Amino acid sequence: MPRAHLWEGMYAWKLGNHSKAHAMWQKGLALAQTNRFVYEEGLLRRVIAAHMEAGDPARDNHFQRAVELFSSIGATREASLSQSALGS
Repeated sequence: MPRAHLWEGMYAWKLGNHSKAHAMWQKGLALAQTNRFVYEEGLLRRVIAAHMEAGDPARDNHFQRAVELFSSIGATREASLSQSALGS
């Protein structure tokens, strides 16, 4: 289910419904955390952060947590992508 919310949010974003997109991503994030889906939580955090304003302090927190989550499961490519995004 978390992955479905991720894609549903992406679709809403592409349609211009940004508030619905963020709501879908938050719902997916909550499900991923509840079910301990580490990879999905990392994906959702990276997507949420990528769609936040650059000056928002929560943006860096989401990227950093994504790096930690991906690193914890050996997803080095995903961790590297998240780390690169954190620096941008």
